[in-house]
Amino acid sequence: MEERCWRVCGDGSSSLQFWCQGRLLARLSLKPEIVSGSGKEKLKLKSGEQTGSSFQQGDSEKFSFRREIKREGEFFHVSSRLSLKQPLSLRRFQESLTVFFDRAEFVWTPNLCPEPDDVVGDHVFRAPAIVLQTGQFSLAVLPDLDILARGRFSPVGRQDWRFGYGRKPRLSSQLPMFGALVRRERSYRIDLGLADYLFRSHLYYRLSQQLVPFPQGQELMFGFNLWLEAGLAPGELGPLLSFLWQRYARKYTAEVLPQKLPFSDYRTTSLESIGHAGELVEFFLPDGEKAAGLRNTSNLFSSDIASSYFRLPVRCVWLHAWHNSLRTGFGIRYHFLRTGQACWQRISEEVKNLVLSAPEIAKAGFVPAIYDYQNRRWWSGVPRLGAGPEILDLAGCAHTGQWMLRWHRYLNPEPLFLKRCQKMAAGLLSLQAKDGSFPAYLTNQGKVLPLLRHSGQGAMVALFLAELYETTGDKSLLKPLQAAADFFLSEIIPERRYHDFETFFSCSEKPLNFFDRRTGQHAQNTLSLFWITETLIRLYTFTGEERYLVWARRCLDQLSLYQQVWNPPFLSLYTFGGFGVMNTDGEWNDMRQAFFSEAYFRAYLIIGEKEYFQRAVAALRAGYAQMSHPLHQETNPLRYDSYPPGLVPENFAHTGLDGRAIRSGFDWGGGALATMTSLTEILFGGLFVDAERRQTFGIDGLKVVELDWSGARMAVTVEEATGVGRTVKVVSAGTRGFTAEPVRFSAGERKKLVLPLRQPSGTR
Repeated sequence: MEERCWRVCGDGSSSLQFWCQGRLLARLSLKPEIVSGSGKEKLKLKSGEQTGSSFQQGDSEKFSFRREIKREGEFFHVSSRLSLKQPLSLRRFQESLTVFFDRAEFVWTPNLCPEPDDVVGDHVFRAPAIVLQTGQFSLAVLPDLDILARGRFSPVGRQDWRFGYGRKPRLSSQLPMFGALVRRERSYRIDLGLADYLFRSHLYYRLSQQLVPFPQGQELMFGFNLWLEAGLAPGELGPLLSFLWQRYARKYTAEVLPQKLPFSDYRTTSLESIGHAGELVEFFLPDGEKAAGLRNTSNLFSSDIASSYFRLPVRCVWLHAWHNSLRTGFGIRYHFLRTGQACWQRISEEVKNLVLSAPEIAKAGFVPAIYDYQNRRWWSGVPRLGAGPEILDLAGCAHTGQWMLRWHRYLNPEPLFLKRCQKMAAGLLSLQAKDGSFPAYLTNQGKVLPLLRHSGQGAMVALFLAELYETTGDKSLLKPLQAAADFFLSEIIPERRYHDFETFFSCSEKPLNFFDRRTGQHAQNTLSLFWITETLIRLYTFTGEERYLVWARRCLDQLSLYQQVWNPPFLSLYTFGGFGVMNTDGEWNDMRQAFFSEAYFRAYLIIGEKEYFQRAVAALRAGYAQMSHPLHQETNPLRYDSYPPGLVPENFAHTGLDGRAIRSGFDWGGGALATMTSLTEILFGGLFVDAERRQTFGIDGLKVVELDWSGARMAVTVEEATGVGRTVKVVSAGTRGFTAEPVRFSAGERKKLVLPLRQPSGTR
């Protein structure tokens, strides 16, 4: 018997069976479910074989149907097509797959479906898959995005000549695609098909039962790839993710879109705009020192604390894991170091003054999250996000500490930052529980609070301690870090309980005991997943223990399920490379994607898989798609001029419909891009050459056109793709370290660089 196969069973009209290593894993009913205005349509099918595939087809007075199954490498491909012989109003056209797993140890759907009739709408088909894994077998259903693209359009774009530069969709009606997973007593059922759906709460999808009219001659079609695998551990998704990346993302990785300018030019434009927008504020501290910070836009139109979305003072700046003035200050400081412009030196110094003036909460060096510059008062945390004026959010404190250390390491040595972080670390270590977890919230007097006490939110504390270890080499930090990792490996990752403040207290509010019993999944958020991933990657580099790398890769696989591998025609934005937020919300291109790029860069350095570096660059560039700029009409045709040039909304299509989201602040927009492109340039340059692995990657608007190896040298042909002449930092990674050199490119120039395959010793 073949390792993977399908069989048509019974008399040709009962079912299709899918087998792996001699075991029946799934059964697809031969008859699709077709529901029109007159109810379920009856259809008699005949089966047949042709070279390399099987098919089932049938006819009625109203339509003809054909399904085809064929092998595509390690996957089966199933397509279902309905051709209308007369006008017909359709409610649903779907296929159903029964999966014979008693209990899956790993379950994934792009969105949760906690109530009857809830489905996974194609609005969240970023890297779409419904995945079930036991300890022995893996099965996944991956919607065919090429087929989906032919039958979908943006209702918003269809009404606006700018979308697609005047090219209107040929379709007048459409049925979106949906998926669904329901857990049964001894099996699972997966539905996939076409039907109209509605949005409920924030944010779930439910079938609307609406009839959609189609004309005679209309063809409706959907398809999916079925993945069957034996021997993978639960959460190990490499073959599935590589399939999605190679099939859909490959054509985008050859270009530099959505980037249209060098990163340095974008930083200039963004920083010039924040002053005009009223978000960069300067003020005097009680001791007379001048300080600066970035104001959250959610408060710009509030009159008092009660009317504020976050229940904060109207005039305040943030030092939090979401918005953080010091993190943005890092990008501002780097911009000064690159340009020499004194105004940005002054602003970055004033941001530093703000942080250094922060009181030490609980006498442990902890940095509060909010400064009310009108009343000259510090608030320990954000009320809406689980904290408050006298309640500290330790993740926000640790995040600020991480950027204090990065300022010290990469920009200018700042002994006061380092000293504060060392004191903060001692305070955090005193709070670590016996199970290795760190608390989420603390009173100003140092009392640990039960809210999210043993959760993924504490992973940001672990990541801060890892950053401190990288900075100082203090070996006393290793055992606490390993204890934290043991907690992640035993309590968080197996059940995928990636819980943090955003999971429960942001716009997608839900009770702390929320669980989707229909699919068997917890609510999860990408922030804590990212923090855990980064911590495990670093622990592997510190210790060389293989288990950390194994689990880091599984976490990175799960994070990759949120990364967008295509540009759907129902969204009027270039979306490739961006990230969603959680499994109960609808965002595309959220600005966290710039931060997430770092995990993929680090993974590449360890593992050497090209896909990781490509994912990192795609995530870094993705935020520019929705940046307001005259050059972005191609990537953001309806909204490229919504704001002053250089400003960016926090994400796209947040509410489940095509359209931009609000601008919540520069820190979670242009500031995130300014900072992370700065950090990337420091570490990896604008062109990264991996001599040992014989790979080269363009990062800052550069395309690698050709690679050639000859003896001990590598010739790389690189094209400047933004049309702006500039000097680019080329970083080379060799067997004995990193080196960097500046290379001048003219606008649009193709330049051949000849580099030794074994680089001399250097440091990064």
